Amino acid sequence: MSNTLVSKVRNSLFPALVLAFSLVSVSFAATGNNTATITARQYVTNTVHITGGHFTTPYIAGTANTEYILDSDISADSAAIQITAPYVVINLNGHTITYNQVSTGNGIETTAYNLHDIAVTYGQIIQGTALSAGGSYGLGNNPISTKYKGADRTQIAGIYAKYGGQDVGGFQLGGDYVTVENSTVEDVYNYGTVTDRHSGISAIHLWGWYGTVRNNTIINTRDKGVEAGYTSNVYGNTISILSICTNSVGIGISSNSKIYNNTIVGRGEMPVGIALGSSTPKGFVTDPAEIDATYVPQDVNNPNGYNHDIEVYGNTIDVQVTRLGVEYSGGVYPGASTWSDSGVWAVGIRSTTGIVNLSVHDNTITATGNYNFQGTWSPTGQAVTMGSMAKGIMLGLRWSGHSASIYNNTVTALDNDGTGSAIGISICANIDNRYFYTDPSQPRRSDFHPNLAVYGNTVTSNILNLALGDDYGPSDGFPLVYRNTFIKSGSYSRYHTIGVGYGTYYEISTGLLLSNVYQNGAAESDLGFNFDSLSNGNAYRGKAVIFGRLMSGTVKDTGSNLLPNIRTTVYTGTTSSFGVQLATVTDATGAAPLYVYDYELNNAGGTTGKATPTTVTYRPHTNDLYNLATSQDMFTTTPDTSASSWDAVTSSGTYTLVGTGGSITISAASGTGTTTTDTTAPAIAITAPAAGATVSGNVSVTVNTSDNVGVAKVEYYVNGTLLTTTTSSPYSYTWNTASVSNGSSTLSAKAYDAAGNVGTSTSVAVTVSNAVADTTVPTAALTAPTSNATVSGTVTVTATASDNVGVSRVDFYVNGTLRASVNSSPYSFSWNTTADANGSYSLYAKAYDAAGNSAATSTITVTVNNVVADTTAPTVSAFSIPATATSLTVAVSSFTATDNVAVTGYLVTESATAPSASATGWSSKAPASFTFSAAGSKTAYAWAKDAAGNVSAAKSGSVTITLADTTAPTVSAFSIPATATSLTVAVSSFAATDNVAVTGYLVTESATAPSASATGWSSTVPTSFTFSAAGSKTAYAWAKDAAGNVSAARSGSVTITLATTTTTSYTVSDALLALRIASGKVTPTSAQLSSLDVAPVVNGQSVPDGTINTGDVIVIMSKIVGKTIL
Repeated sequence: MSNTLVSKVRNSLFPALVLAFSLVSVSFAATGNNTATITARQYVTNTVHITGGHFTTPYIAGTANTEYILDSDISADSAAIQITAPYVVINLNGHTITYNQVSTGNGIETTAYNLHDIAVTYGQIIQGTALSAGGSYGLGNNPISTKYKGADRTQIAGIYAKYGGQDVGGFQLGGDYVTVENSTVEDVYNYGTVTDRHSGISAIHLWGWYGTVRNNTIINTRDKGVEAGYTSNVYGNTISILSICTNSVGIGISSNSKIYNNTIVGRGEMPVGIALGSSTPKGFVTDPAEIDATYVPQDVNNPNGYNHDIEVYGNTIDVQVTRLGVEYSGGVYPGASTWSDSGVWAVGIRSTTGIVNLSVHDNTITATGNYNFQGTWSPTGQAVTMGSMAKGIMLGLRWSGHSASIYNNTVTALDNDGTGSAIGISICANIDNRYFYTDPSQPRRSDFHPNLAVYGNTVTSNILNLALGDDYGPSDGFPLVYRNTFIKSGSYSRYHTIGVGYGTYYEISTGLLLSNVYQNGAAESDLGFNFDSLSNGNAYRGKAVIFGRLMSGTVKDTGSNLLPNIRTTVYTGTTSSFGVQLATVTDATGAAPLYVYDYELNNAGGTTGKATPTTVTYRPHTNDLYNLATSQDMFTTTPDTSASSWDAVTSSGTYTLVGTGGSITISAASGTGTTTTDTTAPAIAITAPAAGATVSGNVSVTVNTSDNVGVAKVEYYVNGTLLTTTTSSPYSYTWNTASVSNGSSTLSAKAYDAAGNVGTSTSVAVTVSNAVADTTVPTAALTAPTSNATVSGTVTVTATASDNVGVSRVDFYVNGTLRASVNSSPYSFSWNTTADANGSYSLYAKAYDAAGNSAATSTITVTVNNVVADTTAPTVSAFSIPATATSLTVAVSSFTATDNVAVTGYLVTESATAPSASATGWSSKAPASFTFSAAGSKTAYAWAKDAAGNVSAAKSGSVTITLADTTAPTVSAFSIPATATSLTVAVSSFAATDNVAVTGYLVTESATAPSASATGWSSTVPTSFTFSAAGSKTAYAWAKDAAGNVSAARSGSVTITLATTTTTSYTVSDALLALRIASGKVTPTSAQLSSLDVAPVVNGQSVPDGTINTGDVIVIMSKIVGKTIL
């Protein structure tokens, strides 16, 4: 046990808890481990590491089939980890989660429905400084919570949890098949208040079915330790209760469940070791029998009915009232300021609510009360004097179909000063709900006989060993109490052996007490009953306690003849005050048990003390004693009294009761009889194995027995511990010697007869020598590769392993996944790292021996870095050019590209066909411009490549190019005749071309290029050209385009010889004819054209131009008037 926790417990308000936990390790180092068998790990295929630190929001564990490993501590503002996927293991890896530092939140929680196979292991979870409060049932701000969403097959292992907020519980686990094991849960609330004790603030609460809670330690739970549902097992736990409210329970459980081998220590206001069942069937607010007298319970095997089939055994319970608790959060103390007998109380095991097939056996229980405990109640500081009550076991049944067996328990109930109340076993609330709570003044139901049996217990008390009714309810239905040992402790004046509990106001107390043993001053006659007349005058609601002995065997007369149908009348008188007759007869062979009743105490007639004995008849039974004792068939209200049913006894005498050693004396005259008791113990001796023998494995232990009547059962003991019981000859059993340690063991046996006499054998010492199981784990270490190495290709992973016996195999894991198993040394495997992605990997190995012991190596981390062939082409993410341009070279507005490795080349083409990576033109940088082959509507394609030669897909851009025209036309042909007789010379040919289009033609006599704006340009080729004078002349042909570009000249030469001009006389009629022709009114004849075409006049010479126009009219008029036209 850690020094810190020892100090914590020792310095608490209850030093007695130190003793209880001195042998139990409650430190995290002892309870936490990383080798627990975690069921969910079989589904894990991935490992994720959680880097700790300060979490402002919860970490989401949302990948299925994953083990999350915490690498360092977490401090969380609210919740720390939220699980949202199935098949998840949260491995705290020895680290601590501190949650609820700032705002509300659970430590670890599920936040999705339909989750399953969840595990939380190996670490600490602590509620932080905010210490936020919980709600009903302790829900909210819990270390671990799966309640609201539920998670089947949740496992909590090796966790140390600590919490302390008001109304905060520990593990709140929903779902079925939940397991909590090897964990420690500590409540550090330190006697604050609870809002409502009915909320049930549990350290471990399993809300579903089929749960297991084992080998845990619960420290100072304020209200409840373990609460588990239907078909659960709670065992091997150590629980301390620091009760601050009524009914603070160590363990509570539902139907079809077991509670065994737990240690429970309770201190405070009202600690209860174990509480069983509910007074209300599932689905009802209150017990329907309380409000409906006709109600019949559902099938007891239906979990919606009353609780059923609960077994409680092998537990050690020590509960004690030590102080006044704080049940509610404000106001005055909820009760009188001074309590007399039972202000608060401590109970070992409580079952007062009706359970079908309850079995409580072989428990050790100590309950102690401190009367007149004086204290103050926080927060008001009100002074309170508190009476206290201690009860070892309190139980009761509510229906005839219910049954309970309380047997072989060791119970001690003590009061601190003899002024309080201490009850060893209290039979209370044993009452038919159908009428009792509806109208208590009504007669009892004569058919109420539940199967309640209390037997074989050792009960010690200094106030009251057995209560037949107490402040919790009456004892009705004649519960069977037999073969118990009642021991008086001390000499307090309030002591009684049998009676009613103090403070009770119920008037029903019944019981059937048979063959009990009384020691140290306890006595059958030491009764604490009031047999005065009933206050309500109801003769059927009083007290009746019948005392007697159990006998069995066959009845024979003095001639040794069987009397198979004898009726024994022990006392004359009326029938039982409760309308019940107790009966049996021998069967046809005379072999049935016989019950002999000595007397009955009752107040049916208003008497005081011992009432007039009743007539008691017996009903036949054929089953064994224990079954018989727990069977309601022993009761009958309609015995068969016809004369033909019975053997006649015509004379008085003593008749032997074969099988018991006793006898029955029958008086024929009066019909009464007396009995004698068998007091001879059986003889018993162990015949095998022999004393001094060396044994191993399974050994047959046999005994010889004898008895004057007959042996009823034999008990077999090893080292003083009862192992088993046999009830028929031959008496033997098979002892598994592996159940004890090697070395010396002592065997003994006890033989019982039907009268309860016990014979004990001589002890036999033997030596146990079993092969010692190998529990030593192997040792293992990874030797290659080294931690933090960078690896590639195929790597040899090597481990060394050794064991005290031998290593059977070594498993190798990569990221938590088994990769190889090697059965012999050398232990290695080849890891092909190319099959895994580059990155970080964790490696470890696990060595096994033949006994199944295993040990894992430390985990190392390596980095895989393989060269991977690059087959991924770059991506051109952006490429743009202007929409229009006036040059073939166009600017690139944007050109970007990305690659999984790197872009090494950029290219722009006019072709949509992808270029090769070796094509010309690639540049290492994106080009700033691209030159097109021609103007017009054009598309450019952008490409990128990487070093591996991968070429991207293209990204395109379009542009319309309009270029400025600077190219002059070309005159490709020009010719005129070589000679001419007129100044106007015909143009034989004139042709020109242009890159765009020829827009003008011109012929000049000058070799100087004309401007594009000069006069004389025509849009069509001229058909003639008029020279300025005759002679040798050269003409120059020119062409221009729309841009104003003028071509170079092309020339042609001609020699012009003009004919001598004949002077022609003209009349006014000639002038008028020329005018009419010029105005288009007359079409000239060829003669008229030759005569009248006289213009133009060049250098005084008439140069006809082939037309008659106004110029010709003017020349003719000039000639008429004698003028000379120059």
